[in-house]
Amino acid sequence: MFDDLPVDVTSKSSLSGDSSQLTAEGMLLQLADGTTVACNSSAERILGYTASQIQQWSNTDFPWQMIHEDGSSVSYQTHPAIVALQTGKPCLNVVMGFYQPSGKLVWLRLNSQPLFQANRSSPYAVVTSFYDITQQKLQQSGKHSLVEVTSENLLQHQALLNTAREALRHSEELFRLAINHIPDVFVIYDAQRRFQFVNQAGLTLSGKQPQDLLGRTDDQVFPPEVTASYLPILQRAIETKTEQTGECTITLPDTEPYTIVVQYVPMLNIQGEIQQILGITYDITERKQKELKLQQNALYDSLTGLPNRVLLTENIKYSLQQAQQKNDYLFAVLFLDIDGFKEINDSLGHLQGDQLLVAIASRLSNCIRSVDIAARLGGDEFVILLVGIKNLSDAIQIAERIQQELAHPCKLDGQEVFISASIGIALSSTLDYDLPEDLLRDADMAMYRAKTQGKARYELFTTDLEEMRYKF
Repeated sequence: MFDDLPVDVTSKSSLSGDSSQLTAEGMLLQLADGTTVACNSSAERILGYTASQIQQWSNTDFPWQMIHEDGSSVSYQTHPAIVALQTGKPCLNVVMGFYQPSGKLVWLRLNSQPLFQANRSSPYAVVTSFYDITQQKLQQSGKHSLVEVTSENLLQHQALLNTAREALRHSEELFRLAINHIPDVFVIYDAQRRFQFVNQAGLTLSGKQPQDLLGRTDDQVFPPEVTASYLPILQRAIETKTEQTGECTITLPDTEPYTIVVQYVPMLNIQGEIQQILGITYDITERKQKELKLQQNALYDSLTGLPNRVLLTENIKYSLQQAQQKNDYLFAVLFLDIDGFKEINDSLGHLQGDQLLVAIASRLSNCIRSVDIAARLGGDEFVILLVGIKNLSDAIQIAERIQQELAHPCKLDGQEVFISASIGIALSSTLDYDLPEDLLRDADMAMYRAKTQGKARYELFTTDLEEMRYKF
């Protein structure tokens, strides 16, 4: 698959800085069980095995012999590809010696990158790329001897390459088929961030054709509002020459926003310079939606959509902190109970009772400012949090507005229903409050006094109610 990228061992323009580097990048694709399913022709040439032989390798049957730089043997479990599969993390810039079938030792620099499916924590495959650095190793050890490169040698070399590529055409098609059928976007950039390869998932998601992308950069193809979230991550990978990962929200034309995790892995040559960058994108939109739903269920009432007790308590706690930091900061808690709701619910049925609660929630929301909070504690109990008010009159004004709003009949399936509410008001300055629960308790006591005084009214929590609390 990777042979049709702009890497050609016969072209000096494809060499990465060193004219003596006459080897292209070998690449293998292995599944999670260690089975090798595809390779490119450079892999066959470097390793000395045919594609059919390589594709027979598995985690229980592997004929290769490899050594570390210190001469010790490489076990199956310590091979970079297997490490990447087992840890789920890239294994980069590993130098190992590989014995070809002829017994010749070639030194390789390997990079193994795991591939993941959406919503899966374990990789399902791994891509390993490698370069032949034998000459460089010999030069470093002082054992390198110059070899005369003749025109005949080059012609023989070219003929061998052509024969290998023809024989491995089927393998190349298999490799492309495998990459194009993974559900994640897989791209390859050159060192200047130009697209060299985009798999089918990437083409489908972007709505582009290969000719629209290859040889161009992201910002030449997509508008800034699309690239702004992920290009800084790619740029950071280029600047640091290290793997970079980040979460982004993308909005393409004519599509719903979706959330992705991007992972960029720079592939370095023997000089330590970036030759290519692998980019893998995992779509986590479904997972984020589930997380948002869980958060919604944890903080909001499922029937009315209002904040629930948990979120209300957090907001009261924040208001208490504000009051402790600012002497003139004032807020109020209004506790509402719908008068006679049980009788209404029993006579109309629970379905229409729920519809009534939804209508009440909407009316309460219309009575307050955007900075205030209307919450449902459960049943027919609601709480209003009024923040940053000037004085008690502000709280009383909202209580009266709520009474007026609730006095209008509600129509449920053509039937008019009249309701009212008893309201208790607790002002943050009444006592030296420390806990949200204390404010809710005192507002609740004031609400019960309103009920005993005739309902459809409001009462303020005062010190005399505090004395009654201690009596009970």
